[in-house]
Amino acid sequence: MKLNVTILPANITIAVPYGTNVLEAIRKAKVPFAAVCGGKGRCGKCLVEEVSGLAPATKREKKILKEQSAKDGMRLACQARIVKNATVTVPAARGMAESKAGLKGEEIWNIAPRFSLEKLEIPKASASEPASLTCRLKKALAEKGKEDVEISLNLLRRIATMSSDRIAVLIEGNRLVDVLEGDCEKPICGLALDIGTTTMAGYLVELSSGRQLSVAAMENPQASFGADILSRISSIRRKPENLQVLHQLLINGVNELIERVTDAAGVSREFIYDLVAVGNTCMIHFFLGISPQSLAVAPYHAVLEEAIEVRAPDLKIAINKNGLVRTLPIIRSFVGADTVGAILGSGMPNSRNPTLLIDIGTNGEIVLKTKDEMAACSAAAGPAFEGARILYGMRATAGAIDHVRVGDGSDFEIHTINGLPPKGICGSGLIDAIYASRLLGLMDGSGRILPKESVPGPLRHRVVPWGKGRAIVLTQESETEAGQPIILTQQDIRQVQLAKGAIRAGIEILMRELGLTINSLDRIILAGAFGSYISRESARGIGLIPPLPLDRIVSVGNAAGEGAKMALLSKDVYAESLMLARKVKYIPLSGREDFLRLYLKEMHFPEPPAF
Repeated sequence: MKLNVTILPANITIAVPYGTNVLEAIRKAKVPFAAVCGGKGRCGKCLVEEVSGLAPATKREKKILKEQSAKDGMRLACQARIVKNATVTVPAARGMAESKAGLKGEEIWNIAPRFSLEKLEIPKASASEPASLTCRLKKALAEKGKEDVEISLNLLRRIATMSSDRIAVLIEGNRLVDVLEGDCEKPICGLALDIGTTTMAGYLVELSSGRQLSVAAMENPQASFGADILSRISSIRRKPENLQVLHQLLINGVNELIERVTDAAGVSREFIYDLVAVGNTCMIHFFLGISPQSLAVAPYHAVLEEAIEVRAPDLKIAINKNGLVRTLPIIRSFVGADTVGAILGSGMPNSRNPTLLIDIGTNGEIVLKTKDEMAACSAAAGPAFEGARILYGMRATAGAIDHVRVGDGSDFEIHTINGLPPKGICGSGLIDAIYASRLLGLMDGSGRILPKESVPGPLRHRVVPWGKGRAIVLTQESETEAGQPIILTQQDIRQVQLAKGAIRAGIEILMRELGLTINSLDRIILAGAFGSYISRESARGIGLIPPLPLDRIVSVGNAAGEGAKMALLSKDVYAESLMLARKVKYIPLSGREDFLRLYLKEMHFPEPPAF
């Protein structure tokens, strides 16, 4: 029995079998939607508004909705089943924070793109010199220093139909890529693409000058299959055909990014001839349509580590049909092409002093460089820093608590994105809230929220019972959009401890492998969207990063995207990326006894400074 379900505000109606859950219907309708746990009914984040046609909520769903303090009429998409012709409203996709906009400042590498544009005037044939069109074209190319250029039959046919002797030719190596009639005034472009597990970003650049024409970011459209990599891989193991679904979602998202950047720059996608993509190992596999299942089982190996070059039509990428699509190489397993990009984009290869690079996300990629060596590892931080598995956790969008400080009155001072009433708390706010709670004496070094009687008198109203434990009240109900207080639960704190313990243990392992101590570190580089927004003081204060002076801890934005842009604009940088991936020593953390000991140790919070 088929039933119709209408999904608002997209106003898409599709037919689904009786009993289908709403999440499956949303996926089938290809409506952007985040299901943090991949539809397992654990996170409580996949809220939709019921209009009609759903079965009554089960006890389990009611319990989760109560924990989320959900408004009346809200349902969990992964639990609510369609039993009549139904209508549901999906929360509108929120704008992405401008965290993927790249690094600031002038480029410092030599621009030498893969593709070059030459403007030519083909000599006219004459009675005294009746040379063929091909000969005359090759002569014009030779005068520009382009010898032995290969000309395909299709391009030769096009040249033969052109009325003008003035043409512009695009050349890659010794191959003629495209021919444009007349003087080409449009910029010949390339796209640097950063495919993150959560967010994708595209940077449109002019190949000849390196000038950035536009940038766009969007949520990774695979989000409905889970916030983390393992949830998406699990969906393939349960249903193998989901590989093609996830691949196509990614390609559709990339093509949407291409449409956004070209619209913003006023350039046709036909003028994009080169695309360089970075991403973690799993995302690169999905991008290429290769199953990443081997990453989920021991010994956790990748199918592919080498850089790949294919023609755009092979992946159905909506750029010029003669365009090239390239990926940067993968270092190993969970240290992907995005880490290679981040190493390049942060300028790390030029550093002669011990330097630590940390890209904090669902996985924490960590790279340590000495004068002569470079080592990397990946620590499974989980999605807590992106708001997942946190009771009031959310992405860094309007209304999210993004910063928490200890104010003059020795109490919380809350800041939200766009100054709106608080809706929840994002990763940067979460780290701040925990550090502020430590400073105010609301929790101890083990992460335990202290009983009310152990808390300073003026702050006792901040500690409340929650479940079988306690919670910390960040905002009162009168201050929030939903009329519910936003709290930090004991479980929320444990999730952060698990994440920060894994990252810090990974740092310590690399230090041991290269024979360094914290005191020998010259600089810490925080890369990625999250690294751009977190407070360096709070990150250091909770022990997420080593205790260096703040002036030696720098945030560099989306270094992975910047590295992709560098490789796009310079053949030399691209060649360097290929050598770099093989030069970096990969340190696996799985199965190491010292990692487990350090992990448990680093879950604790350091002592805060005295006021």
